Amino acid sequence: GMSKKDVIKLTGIITKCLPGAKFIVKADDVELEAICTLSGKLRQNKIILCENDKVDFEVSVYDFTKGRIVWRH
Repeated sequence: GMSKKDVIKLTGIITKCLPGAKFIVKADDVELEAICTLSGKLRQNKIILCENDKVDFEVSVYDFTKGRIVWRH
């Protein structure tokens, strides 16, 4: 797995919901769009996410195109 120092935490908006509980998230402050899955915590709590939801997400420093949503605002 990724260690904490290998991820960058970002805030953004879900622009699209994809099949298989994946989401396209566009970062607020940087030119970046990532395909994100849900973190275990959100999945356990059966959090429903929709387009235009504001979320916190993490991307790997090695691959900015894939990420994980860790929080919904």
